[in-house]
Amino acid sequence: MNGAVRNPDEMVRVGLWLNVFVCNALVNGYCKQGQVGEAERVFRGMVDC
Repeated sequence: MNGAVRNPDEMVRVGLWLNVFVCNALVNGYCKQGQVGEAERVFRGMVDC
C-alpha cells in the first residue's frame, strides 16, 4: 500500500487539478444551457469543504 502514494503533495495537486477541471466542465455545461444560477450553486457546493 505504501508504494501507491509516493508523493502525497503530488496527489493533492492532481486532485485539485481534477476538481477544477470537473468544476469548469460543469459550469460551462450549465452556462450553455442558460442555468447560471444552478452552475453557481454547484460550484459553491464543490468549493465549500
